[in-house]
Amino acid sequence: MPAWLFALLAAAFVFYTDDYVIAGVLPEIARDLGVSEAQAGQLVTVFSLTVALAAPIAGVTLARVSRRHLFTASFAVFVAANLMAATAEGFGFLMALRVMAALAAAASTPAVFAYAAERAPEGHIGRYVAVVALGVTGSIAAGVPIGTWIGGHFGWRATFLAMAVAGIAALLFLLATLESARTEGPADLQVVDRALAHQAYHSPFREPGRRRLESLLKRSTLDRPAIPVVTSIPGRYTVSSGAEAADALVVSETRPAGVP
Repeated sequence: MPAWLFALLAAAFVFYTDDYVIAGVLPEIARDLGVSEAQAGQLVTVFSLTVALAAPIAGVTLARVSRRHLFTASFAVFVAANLMAATAEGFGFLMALRVMAALAAAASTPAVFAYAAERAPEGHIGRYVAVVALGVTGSIAAGVPIGTWIGGHFGWRATFLAMAVAGIAALLFLLATLESARTEGPADLQVVDRALAHQAYHSPFREPGRRRLESLLKRSTLDRPAIPVVTSIPGRYTVSSGAEAADALVVSETRPAGVP
């Protein structure tokens, strides 16, 4: 598999680790900022909610932006938000920075999956998207424990600092492996649509929405994308249902509706 695919995996891993990792250091944040743990828990909620609402919109509005430019800008905002969070003295300011980081993640998340779908060999879209989705599940299995360990030994501010460093590393990996902006063509909105649909298709919340999603995919065209159907899926995906099934779904639905 190409190196850029693992760079996309790393990007997904960093973005979603930043979402979940706060849960492991909530008591320290609450104590340091003088709020209850329930209030501190809103830092997780606001990040997930922002991504859930903003990602489908970003998938459409930013589809024509160069991937390199989009990733560079969003990771720059993401890193800045985490660096400022490491020095935040007030809960309200920290909350605003979590929204800022979430917007950066939401801007790039559709592009991360769409790039994998666009560049995948014919018949392997599901496999490539599944590899990127491992970054999401890996953030829970590895990212959160590591971030919690850092917070437990060096303080919660060190966790945000570590996320900033991870963001820089992921961006450098992406820039080193993705095609140059001169050779990169504009995104196909229908590919973005189907990449996001893959995420919903493999979501643990897929029943009974799976049959509805398949029906929407059959009617989906460039002018009428099915992206809005995934607004309620904030990014908790799974790849356990098998990439082969996803490949079969995409290959069978690559033609616009009405074309034999």
